[in-house]
Amino acid sequence: MLLPTPANRFQSAADALTALTVKKSPPAVSNQSNLPKNLPAPSTPAPGIPAPSISKPNTPGLVKRNQPSFSLTEVLGSAAFVGFEGSLLYIGLTSLLSLSGVSLGILGMVMGGIVFALSRRIIEKADLIIFAGITAGIVAFVPALHSSLVVPSIFMIAAISGAGAIAITAFFRLVYQLLSRFL
Repeated sequence: MLLPTPANRFQSAADALTALTVKKSPPAVSNQSNLPKNLPAPSTPAPGIPAPSISKPNTPGLVKRNQPSFSLTEVLGSAAFVGFEGSLLYIGLTSLLSLSGVSLGILGMVMGGIVFALSRRIIEKADLIIFAGITAGIVAFVPALHSSLVVPSIFMIAAISGAGAIAITAFFRLVYQLLSRFL
């Protein structure tokens, strides 16, 4: 398959399979009559050139799933969702539990779960709008979750956080693309 001239390569899959089964048979008297007529004679490498070796992958049992990559709109939409939800959850948890390690730990766990669900495409597209609306409604209309903040300021903080997350994500994606072109 790796020969430089196409005429010397296998012409069909059957020829390749025949050559593989001939190589796997026990080492008997090797003669040219076993090989198909259109196969090239086995060549020995030149003395100064090492023979090419075929290596098998070293990952037995591991199957790497190819997940489709995210489009730019999906990445920026997910960033906006994470920023919006993060700010609403921060407002709600710090109002309910005050600013403590417990509230920040819960916030970190919830945000980690959201990012994991987004990366596995468990939640996407319409789900993002639904979850954002439910969270915004709960934080805005339950007085214990927004303490002294008025409702318009809650939505303004959440929108600015979403826009900030979009800006940061776009910046890092741009840097990543620039570095991947040069390296």
